[in-house]
Amino acid sequence: NIDSLIFRQPQKASESLITLSEIMRYMLYDAREPKALLAREVEHYQRIIRLQSLRFANPESIRFDVPAELPEIQVAPLLFLPFIENAFKYAVKTAVLPMIEFRLTISEGEICWTSRNPFQADANDQTARRGGIGLSNLKRRLELLYPGKYSLQTNANGNVFFAELKLKP
Repeated sequence: NIDSLIFRQPQKASESLITLSEIMRYMLYDAREPKALLAREVEHYQRIIRLQSLRFANPESIRFDVPAELPEIQVAPLLFLPFIENAFKYAVKTAVLPMIEFRLTISEGEICWTSRNPFQADANDQTARRGGIGLSNLKRRLELLYPGKYSLQTNANGNVFFAELKLKP
């Protein structure tokens, strides 16, 4: 995506390269720690979403709602990343205009992450039918890091995939 912007929109390509370098820096340094500030995680996800939205003709169809101010809560790094990766992976395969929605709320010390995206599994796609490794790895991480302190629900209904993770850090 960035490569295609170099000739058409050099300024946007430059901004995208800077965003990519910030993503890589976070992955290499900050994500190595056992815990990260939720606000830093949110910034990281916003960057990823910004780069992923380059693939869509209508970037306004992608929403990420977060509270204006986040409390100083720490979480395991990259905990919500599988939801973002899956949303963009499966939204690209749909014939309809994708509406991808992510929402992060915090109430009484509990973090709630929800994601909703179009989903159209190919009948021949074995990974889509049985689930990829992203969500199963996430479930294992949650069991190890937050035993008894989370609930995870996923639902593929028609052509919409919905996920909700509630977590008490």
